[in-house]
Amino acid sequence: MSEIRAFIAFDFSEEIYKTLDKITIDLKNQLSGLPVRWVPVYNIHLTIKFLGDITHSEFVNLKKLLFETSKNIPPIDISLFGSGVFPSYQRPRVIWIGLKSPPILEEFYNKLEEGSAVLGFEREKRKFSPHITIGRVARKADKREVLEIGGKLETIQLGLLGNDCLSQVHIYQSNLKPDGPEYNKLYTSNLSKENSIQI
Repeated sequence: MSEIRAFIAFDFSEEIYKTLDKITIDLKNQLSGLPVRWVPVYNIHLTIKFLGDITHSEFVNLKKLLFETSKNIPPIDISLFGSGVFPSYQRPRVIWIGLKSPPILEEFYNKLEEGSAVLGFEREKRKFSPHITIGRVARKADKREVLEIGGKLETIQLGLLGNDCLSQVHIYQSNLKPDGPEYNKLYTSNLSKENSIQI
């Protein structure tokens, strides 16, 4: 196995994916004609750690880390709630759906950060802020378009969008292609269980 581009993430239930698809379609209609790149619903995840390019030996160590970290964490109940942008509505770059979760999700994140740092991976500098990226403002967008996108998104009020339970966490391979990234599951670990699923 040569170096691969990888990340660690949770998936969602089919019901949540259907909800995200509907929301994305609604937002596309509201922002029609504006330069936004929407994430295909099948590429949406709750990313916990972006790893970059990893070697086979690093992949083996990451599998062990993920297994050890997840086996003592119970399944995590979450709620999707509201929407927003990073970094601000005056300069929107990332369009996201909010995620409410118990402290155990941040505990899992912190343990994974600590363990991956020991393996030589760089720590995330930003504070943990769980969210679901559904779109990105295109780099070609001019100032007027950026302000128009931010202005329209700021008026949108989304309440509770659905509930889910995170019970499996995955190592994904990311293949960058001309028409967008393609993701493949390489390894899956079950929360609070002593077995894992190799794919």
